[in-house]
Amino acid sequence: MGSVYYEVNVEDQEKIVNFSLLYNRKLRLQQKLELLKQEQTYLSDAQEECMIALETPLFKIGDCFLKLEDTQLEEELNKRKDLLEAQLNKLTDELQQTETESNALKSYLYSKFGNRINLEA
Repeated sequence: MGSVYYEVNVEDQEKIVNFSLLYNRKLRLQQKLELLKQEQTYLSDAQEECMIALETPLFKIGDCFLKLEDTQLEEELNKRKDLLEAQLNKLTDELQQTETESNALKSYLYSKFGNRINLEA
């Protein structure tokens, strides 16, 4: 049984390094997305609680709690929700772009090296 020799040139090494960087970036973006989705759930829960609360709840900014009017509180929660939605959209776009680049590199590297390279271990 003869072994097949695969030449790894500088360009291939750069592609492997780029794939590794993209893969790590993808993992970080996925973690950030999960945290933002969790925060979005918390904001939705807070809005629901404000609707059913008999008294106006206190609003936390930093280490301080403020008593706001119902309309002010609703506006602030909506503003935070919109900001969070924008962040989610931006991260989702970044993640899609990263996955596209990563998949292109993965296809190239697997086509050249076959199963002799393990890219996601």
